[in-house]
Amino acid sequence: MPSDAEQRFAQALSLHQSGRLDEAERLYRQVLKRHPDHLDALNLLGVLALQAGRNEEAIQLVTRALARNDRVADFHNNIAEAYRRTGRLDEAAAHFAKAAELEPAFVEAHQNLAATLRAQKKWDLAAARYRRLLEIRPQLAEAHSGLGDVLLQQGQFADAGAHYRQALAFRLDRAEVHNNLGVALQAQRQLREAATAFERAGALKPDFADAHRNLAAVLLELAQPGRALDSARRAVELTWSVEDKLLFCRCAGLAPRSLADPDGKLRPVLLRAWSELWTRPNDLAPLTIAVIKSNPAVAAAIARAKGAMQPSPLEKLWAPSGLAAPAGERLLRYLLESAPVPDADLERVLTATRRIVLDLAASDAAERVAGEELAFCCALARQCFVNEYVFACTGEEAERARGLRERLSAAMQSGASVPPLWPAAVAAYEPLHGVPTADTLLARAWPSPLLGLFTQQIAEPREEMRCRAEIPRLTVVEDDVSRQVQQQYEENPYPRWVEVGRIAEPTTLASWLPMLAPEAGPEDATAGDILIAGCGTGQQAIETAQQFPGARVLAVDLSLSSLAYAQRKTRALGLSNIDYAQADILHLDAIGRRFDLIESTGVLHHMGDPLAGLRVLVKLLRPRGLIHLGLYSESGRHPMVEARRFIAQRGYRGTAADIRRCRQELMAEKPADLPDLAELSDFFSTSACRDLLFHVAERRLTLPEIEAFLAAEGLALVGFQVGPHVAERYRRTFPADAAMTDLANWHSFERQHPYAFSGMYLFWVRRRS
Repeated sequence: MPSDAEQRFAQALSLHQSGRLDEAERLYRQVLKRHPDHLDALNLLGVLALQAGRNEEAIQLVTRALARNDRVADFHNNIAEAYRRTGRLDEAAAHFAKAAELEPAFVEAHQNLAATLRAQKKWDLAAARYRRLLEIRPQLAEAHSGLGDVLLQQGQFADAGAHYRQALAFRLDRAEVHNNLGVALQAQRQLREAATAFERAGALKPDFADAHRNLAAVLLELAQPGRALDSARRAVELTWSVEDKLLFCRCAGLAPRSLADPDGKLRPVLLRAWSELWTRPNDLAPLTIAVIKSNPAVAAAIARAKGAMQPSPLEKLWAPSGLAAPAGERLLRYLLESAPVPDADLERVLTATRRIVLDLAASDAAERVAGEELAFCCALARQCFVNEYVFACTGEEAERARGLRERLSAAMQSGASVPPLWPAAVAAYEPLHGVPTADTLLARAWPSPLLGLFTQQIAEPREEMRCRAEIPRLTVVEDDVSRQVQQQYEENPYPRWVEVGRIAEPTTLASWLPMLAPEAGPEDATAGDILIAGCGTGQQAIETAQQFPGARVLAVDLSLSSLAYAQRKTRALGLSNIDYAQADILHLDAIGRRFDLIESTGVLHHMGDPLAGLRVLVKLLRPRGLIHLGLYSESGRHPMVEARRFIAQRGYRGTAADIRRCRQELMAEKPADLPDLAELSDFFSTSACRDLLFHVAERRLTLPEIEAFLAAEGLALVGFQVGPHVAERYRRTFPADAAMTDLANWHSFERQHPYAFSGMYLFWVRRRS
C-alpha cells in the first residue's frame, strides 16, 4: 500500500495534469514539507512554477533536485527551459546539451538545444543539432523548419528552401514556414514562387504583417505595383511601423494612375499618410488623385468641366452641393496645400472652380463663404501659389481679379470690413506679398484658414529675402552657361516644394555607405562630410541631413533665390547640420574640402560640359567615398527633345505667360508625335515645366560616353537606380550580370528599350580599388 506522501504526490500529479495548478502546488508543497528530498516533487513543482511564470523559483527547485541526482535528463531539460526564459542562454544550452547526452533519443532536449543555439546566433552548432535531431526523427516537421531558419541565416537559400518544403510535406502548414520559404525563394530570384508562398502565409494568418510586407516587396520586384500596394496596405494597417509606412509610400509612388479604390480601403491609410507626412507630398499625389477621382462628386465635376471653355455656374459644376462638395474632400485639401496637382482633369476642374470663387467674391454672397468652404478656397489659393499660377487665365478673368485686388486694397486702407473670401480669391491669381496693403492684412484678425495662406504668401517670401542676404558666396560664377542657368533659377526657383516626409530612419554614413559598396565608408566613422552639388531649393539637402543627422552637409547652388528658399525651409525644420552657399561646380575644387558622399542629380546636364563638372566633383571625393549622379540620357530624353522642338516652332519662350499658353495648347491638341506631357508631374507648375521643356541649357549623354569617362577617371560603377519594371527586364535579358553593373550590357539594353532611362541615368560611382 503506497505511503501517505506517495498518495499526495499522485494526487498532485493528477491535478497538475488536469490543469488545476493551485491545488497541485498545495499538495506538492505538503509532500516536500515531509520529504524535502522528494526529487519528483521538487522537479514538478519547478515545472509548475515555470508554468506560472515564476522562473527564478523554478530554477531554485530544480537545482535542489539536480543536487541530489544530476543524471536525470528531464531535470536538466526543465531547468534549461527556466534559464532560457530568463535570458541566461549559456546555462540553458549547457543543460539542454546534458539532457540530450543523458538521453540521446530525447527529442525535446535536442529541439530545445537547437532553438537556443539559434537564439545565440551560433548557426553552425544549431544546424548540427537540427541534423542530429533529424537522424533521430527524419519526419519531424519542426526540425526541418528550424534547420531551414538556420540555413536561411547562413545564406544557404536553396538548402533552406528544401527543408521548408520538407516541413510542409510533413503537414507543418504554418504561415511562418510558408513565409520563410518565400524569403528563401526570393533570395534565389524565384520571385513568382516566392509570391505564392507569401500569399499562402497571409491566407493562413491574415494578421501576419511579415507575410504581407514580404509579398508587397516581391510584387514590386515583379513590377506589379498595384497588387503590391494592396499588400503594403494590409501590412501597415497591422503595424503602423515606420518600415511599413515607407513601403506603402514606395508602392503608392509606383501604383498605376488608373488604380481605383472601390471599397474605400485606401482612403483612411492615405488620410493618415498625409496627416503624418510619411513621404514627399509629390510621391503621394498620383495615388491620392486616383482616390479623389473615385469620389462621385469629383467625378461628376470632371465630366462637366471637360471641354467647357467657359466656367459652369457653381450649381452646375459642383451640383447639388456647391462648394461644400470639394470642401468636404479632405484628401483634396491636403493635396492642394502641399504639392502641384499633377492631373489634367483635376486642373480643369480647379481652374473652373477658381473662376467660380472669383465670381462669389465679387458678389453679395462673399460674406456667407465661411468654415470648410472658406478653408477650401484658401487651399485652392495656396495651390495656385505652389504651382506658380500655372492655371489658364483669360484676359477678362485676370482683369476681374485685378479689380478685386483694388477693392481689397481700398477697403484695407480705409479700415472697412473685408469678407474673408476676398484675400483668398485674390491670392488665387497673384501672391499676396505683392498687394500694396499686405502689412495691414497681417495686422487684422482673420479666420484660421487665412492665417496659413498669409504665412505662405506674405511672411515666408519676406523671410526668404532676409535669408538671401545672408547666403555666403564660395566661388565666382563667370561661365556663360552657368550665368544663364543661374538667371533661370533666380526667376524660377525649382522645385517649389512645401513639405518633406516627416518619418525617417536616421542612420550614419559609416553603416549606410558599405551597404551600397562594401569598399565604401567615411573617414570619420562618427560623422562624415556630404556635398549636395546643385541643391536647388533644398529638398534633397534637407532629406539627406535628416537621414544622416551626424553628418556635415554642404549644399551649394548657383541661384540665391533657390538657396534662400532652402535656408528658410531648413530653419523651419530646426536642422543645424546643413550649410548653404552660392557656388559654381566648375570652381568647387578651390574650396579646399573633401567629401565622403557627393550628390549631384539633375544638375550636371545643365552645364556647358557636364563631364568637366563631374571631373571637379571627382577631385572632391575621398578615397572611400561615393558619388550619386543623375544625367539626362540621349535616348531616354528624345521625346522631350521633340517637345522642345515643337515649342520652339510655335514661338513660345520660357516666360510664365508663354508657359501657361503652351501648356494649354499641348493639353488641348495632344500632338500625335509627342509624348503625353500631362502624364509627367513636372508639367504642372511653372518652374518645373520650365525646367522640363524650356531650359536654357541641356546636354544629354550616352552610356558609352559615361563608360569612357569612368574609365579615364579611375571610377567604377556601383549600380543604377532603376524602377522595378526596368530591373526585372534587365535581369531577364542579362541573368549573368547579377550585380547589374556591366555598362556594355546596359547600353545594349537601352538600345532595345530606348526609354528605359526616360527620366535620367541615376547611378552611383566610386574610385576603383
